[in-house]
Amino acid sequence: MPHCRAGTQASGSHRGTRKHHGSRQTTAALLLNLPLGALYLVRALAERNIEARLFAPSGALVVLTIFASIPLLFALRRKITITTT
Repeated sequence: MPHCRAGTQASGSHRGTRKHHGSRQTTAALLLNLPLGALYLVRALAERNIEARLFAPSGALVVLTIFASIPLLFALRRKITITTT
């Protein structure tokens, strides 16, 4: 996962350290994943590898599912952090 490696190298954090540089890793992930994802999507639509009429509802469902899972993931992180410290 190049975005994780880039975020770790940019922040100077490594496994085993207590420093949290989540925002830097998130920024690196977004700066790499969003443009590449958009490029793949445009290319797939142009080459007709996926149909726009099928992609629209399924893509919206995926986005809504991801947004709905964010609060759950934060709650899970809090629970894990509390039990491991």
